[in-house]
This record gives sequence, structure tokens and C-alpha cells, in this order.
Amino acid sequence: QQQSVVATADIRTIDSGMTIPAISQRYHVPESDLYGSLRLKGARLLPQTPLLGLAARAHRPVTNLIRNIQIAILVYQDLHPPQGEEVLSRLLIMLINWFQQYGYPVQ
Repeated sequence: QQQSVVATADIRTIDSGMTIPAISQRYHVPESDLYGSLRLKGARLLPQTPLLGLAARAHRPVTNLIRNIQIAILVYQDLHPPQGEEVLSRLLIMLINWFQQYGYPVQ
């Protein structure tokens, strides 16, 4: 459980094999916001197509789509901040990520 919570907070875990519904579920962002960020006609008709497939159909680099998705997630999270227990969870996630990046304190 703790590992999945950390993963949901880190937008760097988005990869080309993920679908919009999977990203929506993992990051708690509406699919409509994610599809809108892609600006791809007909993308909503292909919910099981991974980002790599959507990028190929649109003749765009998949990194561009991933970046747009990441920005959409950050904007949504900024406009819909967590409340109550979710704030504590978010702080703990940030602390865990900090320890993973910079190391744990030693005595």
C-alpha cells in the first residue's frame, strides 16, 4: 500500500505504455482533463490505447504527450488541494520521497 501511495504522488512514473484511464485512476484526475491536455481528435474513442499508440497515430513524440499529461495532473492537483487526512498523507509522501532522494539521517 505505501509503495502505491508514493507512486501516485510522483508524476515521473508516467510512461508510454500507460493508458489515459489508468493514469486517471492512479493520479485521481478526471479522464476528461487528461484527454483535453493531449489535444488529439478521437483520442477519447481509444481508451485502451497506450500513450505510445496515441502519439504514433498523431505523429507526435510520446514525450510531448507525457509532458502534457504531467502538466494537467499538476494543474488539477493545484486547483483541487487535498483536505484533512489527505494533507498528512501528502506530507508523508513528500518526506519519504526526500529521504529516498537525499538519504536517511544517520546517528
